[in-house]
Amino acid sequence: RIAQYYGLDLDVDTVAKVTAAMSASNMKKMEQSHKISTNAAGPKVRSAGKTTFRDELSKETIEVCTRYMEKLMPKHVVQAFTELGEQLVQKNRAEAGGGG
Repeated sequence: RIAQYYGLDLDVDTVAKVTAAMSASNMKKMEQSHKISTNAAGPKVRSAGKTTFRDELSKETIEVCTRYMEKLMPKHVVQAFTELGEQLVQKNRAEAGGGG
């Protein structure tokens, strides 16, 4: 969908290859083999999973990033991400036995 949004005409095979190459596990392998930067100031491959950024970033950092993105993105996109985030949190709580 992102490629379509930007007007890129990609076939299913290309999308599958890109998806595989950019998986968290493959990115970690590239980081470990120094094919991508591992310095502290550069990009870092974070762990992947359900809302793991909440475990890796402070509440203050999440709030700053959220406010910044709210300024950059159209309101309907912010709303869609907000709703999706709330749904994921509720789903994760339910799966963990914490209710909704």
